Amino acid sequence: MPDEHPIKKRIYIAGPYCPLGTTLHDAPRVANHNVQRAIEVFHLLRSMGYMPFVPHLSHYLHIEGPEDYEGYWLDYDMTILERWAEAIFMLEGWENSAGSKMEHDKAIDLGIQIIYENGHKNVRR
Repeated sequence: MPDEHPIKKRIYIAGPYCPLGTTLHDAPRVANHNVQRAIEVFHLLRSMGYMPFVPHLSHYLHIEGPEDYEGYWLDYDMTILERWAEAIFMLEGWENSAGSKMEHDKAIDLGIQIIYENGHKNVRR
């Protein structure tokens, strides 16, 4: 009998979330755009046989929670990256995100596979 649940590579999707350099009026739209991009990549990676994790989805919990959650979400995401991920997928524009740069550095420290959306290794440590 064939395995109905083949083991899939667990991949963490990293990319910009917080809209740096935007007005308070534009910030929700920019954040939503970044979340939607990560969701699109989730579906692409899933169709390729990966098991993706989208940290951007905490956006929906973050906007309903108290303001002091900011540090919590970074700790939460880093825990998933450290304990669960076998690879990390760097969305285009990751170099302009402080959080994504931290995730990238952690992936290097962990020695997990790094896949770049734009195909380039823009490694800046």
